[in-house]
Amino acid sequence: MKAASMFFKILNCVAAIVTLTLFFFSFVSVVTPDGAFTLTGFQLAFGSEQTLNGEQISLWKSAWYMFAFILSALSLLFSALSFKIRGAWYASLVTSLATAINLTVLFCAGSVTRFVDTRPLETVTSVSRELFFLPALLVAVGAFVLSVVS
Repeated sequence: MKAASMFFKILNCVAAIVTLTLFFFSFVSVVTPDGAFTLTGFQLAFGSEQTLNGEQISLWKSAWYMFAFILSALSLLFSALSFKIRGAWYASLVTSLATAINLTVLFCAGSVTRFVDTRPLETVTSVSRELFFLPALLVAVGAFVLSVVS
C-alpha cells in the first residue's frame, strides 16, 4: 500500500510539472487587421510584447490565466512537499482542484475573448484557442485525480 501511495505521489508531481510546462506553449492565437500572433499561457498571465507593423505593443495581463498559472505552481510545490510533510497533501489536493476548476472555466466559457485581454489592440478580428490549452486542462484534471487517489 505504501509503494502504491508513493507511486501515485510521483505521478501527481509529474502531472503538476507537465501542467506548469504546458503554460509555456501556445494557448491562444490573435488575428488583427495588421497581423497575427500566438500567445502562450505564460504570456497571457504576465503580459507580453508583440510586434505588429514594426510597432512594439505591450499586451495586458489576464488575471484568470495568472491565477491558473499560480495555482499550477502551488500545486507542484505542495505535491513535492507531500513527500516530506504529511499535511502538504491536503494543500496539494485543494490547489490541484482549484487549478482544474479554473482551467475548466476558461475552457468552457462561451467565447475565448472573454478571458483574453487584448488591450491596447484597437481591432481584433478573431481570437481562438491553440493546441496546448486542452492538454493543460486534461493534465490538470488528471493531477487532481492522482492527488485524490494517492
